[in-house]
Amino acid sequence: MLENGDNRYDWSADGQLLKRTPKNGGVAWSFVSSFRARTNQMRLDAALGSDGTTIGFVYDPFGRLVSPQWPAPRGNEELYYDGPDVVLARRRLASGDQWVRYVHGPLDDQPLAMEVYAQGAAPTPGTGSQFYYHADGEGSIRLITNAGSTVFNRYDYDSFGRRLAVVESLPLQPYGWKGREWIAGPDIYYNRAHFYDPALGRFLAEDPLGYGGGDSNLYSFAWNNPKNWSDPSGLSAAAEEATIDQAAVGAILGDGIVTTAEGTTALATGADAASVTARSGSAVQKIGARIACTFFVLADALSFANDPSLVGAYDLVTDMSSCAVKAVKKPRPPTRKSSPSPGCSISGFSSFEAGTPIETAFGRRPIEEIAIGDLVAARDGFTGEVDWRPVRELFRRTAPSITHLTLDGPDGRREILHVTSEHPFFVAGKGWVEVRRLERGDRIVSEREATLAVADVSLEERSTLVYNFEVAQDHNYFVGDAGAEAHNARVRPPGHVLDEIFDKLGGICPKCQRPMRRRVPPTGPRADVISCDHRVPQSRGGGDDPRNLDWMCLSCNAKKGAR
Repeated sequence: MLENGDNRYDWSADGQLLKRTPKNGGVAWSFVSSFRARTNQMRLDAALGSDGTTIGFVYDPFGRLVSPQWPAPRGNEELYYDGPDVVLARRRLASGDQWVRYVHGPLDDQPLAMEVYAQGAAPTPGTGSQFYYHADGEGSIRLITNAGSTVFNRYDYDSFGRRLAVVESLPLQPYGWKGREWIAGPDIYYNRAHFYDPALGRFLAEDPLGYGGGDSNLYSFAWNNPKNWSDPSGLSAAAEEATIDQAAVGAILGDGIVTTAEGTTALATGADAASVTARSGSAVQKIGARIACTFFVLADALSFANDPSLVGAYDLVTDMSSCAVKAVKKPRPPTRKSSPSPGCSISGFSSFEAGTPIETAFGRRPIEEIAIGDLVAARDGFTGEVDWRPVRELFRRTAPSITHLTLDGPDGRREILHVTSEHPFFVAGKGWVEVRRLERGDRIVSEREATLAVADVSLEERSTLVYNFEVAQDHNYFVGDAGAEAHNARVRPPGHVLDEIFDKLGGICPKCQRPMRRRVPPTGPRADVISCDHRVPQSRGGGDDPRNLDWMCLSCNAKKGAR
């Protein structure tokens, strides 16, 4: 876009917004960006106003904005995080330092309250002025009040987040449309991975995930449907947490009650979810909060699922479980690559022997004790963050052979995993590699970012009962005492949805035109079983949306190979 009714736009050859010039003669803003190879992102380094205003942006190694550099008299600001949320801010005002503490709910982008301290005062909970955020059903902040319900700030937005009416007695508070942080001056929102311009209705730079974000328009916000979707990460649209969850909780309890009541309790006790000094308590608190939230979401989603046979309805319900708590783990950059393997590396036949430890929200548990709904640790392949994800399907079968995989940890400890030969592990520098293709010296990535050296791979021909499960959203988990990163089982819908797909195809593979089977046999040949292939590979961000899946027999899927 070169211009709209309000502005003219200049772009670089590689698609970055360079300048926005108002047609009415107002302040023009130039945007200075640089490429960060570690996170595969264009980062906004500065916004330069034609009136001489300069705003700088400083990030930590994880790509989080930790210091907006404001012009005087506001000065620089230091932001302190608990996971994705800012919990403490230090304003370096010309007249002296001022601390602000923020309290967030269990959902993404759900600010509940803030406590503003006097200049020069320490940020001791309960000693500052307390204010409460009130959001609408989309998660956008509409009002800020005190405990006596006096309105200090009031906001109104258009569908794409442009501020239409603003009344502010607390001008430096950051949160606005969709619960995101507002950058006054250039009037843009910080959406973590990059910045969003509501006047333009799109991001300043291309999606770091490319087409893997699920949209052919690499600049659009939430598929140009912000009334129904949100994009808290700036990477891919998500409805469940910023829209549906917010609306469900708000409709049942009332937004004002939720925000004021929860915020008051947290501020009074000093036990906000963002306590930097009590991360373990924060994680436990979020587990309970998100499990409770999931019940609200499921009830709401089911009430709107008029046709439960639709794949979309199934995805809506199961993916609401992403409400589950985010583990406080160190993220890593999105450097995943696929490796040659049958199909999409989503085989339902890869499994572990009984007794294999699995990392869960309540400690390590043997794989045979894992149940549907259990929360297991899983890594987001694009942000590198480790979250708790629910198990949504279990698998058990008898394998004709078992492979003994010997791994050496960085501390010198040796561990042997008993696994079927087709199970994929994530190998540094190679991506997903099946056990049978591992070589001595390959380094399997662990949950804690260390690597485990492959010391030996040996096959034993013996009949063995083996177990596996499917993990929602991220489709991986961590096994063994050292937490080796393994792919989960197949990505398949539940039986009634699979039957619908199978029947629609007439039981015939679209590739080879041969009959298929709809169920995996416990033993024997499996080449004619129905399987799915991702058009946009999972390694490049392709999800399990039905529009991204092609169905065929396992034999054709294997011949195609991974991309």
